[in-house]
Amino acid sequence: MVELPRGYTAINAGTSWDYKTDPVLEGTIAGFRSVTSTKYFEKIDGKKVPKEQRVCDIETSSGTRAVYESASLSALFDQKKGARVCVIFQGLKKIEGRDQPMKLFTVGVKK
Repeated sequence: MVELPRGYTAINAGTSWDYKTDPVLEGTIAGFRSVTSTKYFEKIDGKKVPKEQRVCDIETSSGTRAVYESASLSALFDQKKGARVCVIFQGLKKIEGRDQPMKLFTVGVKK
């Protein structure tokens, strides 16, 4: 891995959350952003264009983790920057008519 020269501080977002090896993510929402997907596309005016995806950056005790929006994580994206949250990966659910199973998450916010 190539590192920044001495005197520079990284300002990009953190690494993606690997929910399979670490199913519980607890921390503070550092912010939200959008990224252009290289995996998902949509048709606009008959043309296939990359889809914009929302990302929530969560600051944890082990660094910043990027969490990509999905149907079962929509409540996370309704929270505000600075909220203390806990996201737990609950497993996969087979959905009829879909090739891939749905990822199930529980999202909690600390009051």
